[in-house]
Amino acid sequence: MKVEVFVLFLYLLIASVTLVPVPDSDPDPALDEKYGGVPDHIDGLPLERDGDLNEDVDAEMFLGDRKDNIEAIDDQFEAQDELEQVFDLADKDSDGLLSLTELKEWIHHNAMKHRKESQEYNPSIFRHTDANNDGYLDWEEYTRLIKSHIREAIEEERNAGNFVSLRDGKPISLEEEIEEVYNGTVERDEHLWKMADANDDGRLDEEEYLPFQHPEHSTTTIRAMVKDLIKLLDKDKDGQLDEEEFMRYYLHRSMDFDKSDAKANKRRVREFKVNVDRDKDGYVNQVELEDYLDPQNIQHAFNEAMFLVEQADDDKDGMLSLTEILQHNNLFVGSRASNFISNSLGHVVHWEL
Repeated sequence: MKVEVFVLFLYLLIASVTLVPVPDSDPDPALDEKYGGVPDHIDGLPLERDGDLNEDVDAEMFLGDRKDNIEAIDDQFEAQDELEQVFDLADKDSDGLLSLTELKEWIHHNAMKHRKESQEYNPSIFRHTDANNDGYLDWEEYTRLIKSHIREAIEEERNAGNFVSLRDGKPISLEEEIEEVYNGTVERDEHLWKMADANDDGRLDEEEYLPFQHPEHSTTTIRAMVKDLIKLLDKDKDGQLDEEEFMRYYLHRSMDFDKSDAKANKRRVREFKVNVDRDKDGYVNQVELEDYLDPQNIQHAFNEAMFLVEQADDDKDGMLSLTEILQHNNLFVGSRASNFISNSLGHVVHWEL
């Protein structure tokens, strides 16, 4: 079981490097300089490290640890069944409707469950990573291990005929692919490593290893992330963000303005006015942003529950039915899984009616 957990950790690590998109362009050279090719996504947080909205945050918070399961399912009805199971778990009074309170408690439950499991698995994963068993993990030890497992994972995929990386439409060699994935992993992880290394000794003990693997549950990491965001977006350098500054990254991200951009812009304005600027003074300070990003904060769950009801409550009864969730499945499961569920939606709605 411990070995399986470690293999899963390595698989997710590699997947995060190869699948997480990097913004097309930045409004400020400082963003390129600071983040470069470092993936900026952290599950469950509404903002990325570069100030952009996390487009999958709704699915991550609603599905919790079942999101990966649904995304891995190739059968549309099986994916739908998984979503229905989540609905039933969240529907505490079994009345076929999710109230605002049930949604809030379910989302908060997912966040706390993820934190608890992270803490429980951390000692086992750390022991397997600490190759020389000295109670510490230094950078060289970590990168050697990572490169070894990246090689094993890529070779296994290639031997199975599942995946070969392309460059300019042509397959790249095994060594090139290993080096490419390894470099992306190291670049991402070195940034997190430095934030997790509390005593700045260049190595991580078991306690420090937890925020390295799960920065979303680290107060220190969230605080550092907020400082970075304010520094990058604070145009007038007053130490806080007004609405224009909060919008600055997204408004200038792309020269192409389409319907999806307009929708995201609308949500970003709402995020600022409703969820981030808690004292309604027109500015967002360090503390407000930290509270907004902290998944352990119950307000974080309440804000998300409010948004889901506002977006999917078609009959305006203040609650969500399974039909409404299926009708808005891209919001609740993310774009990667929504196509499967959409294909079977007509059957489900007809059956329910």
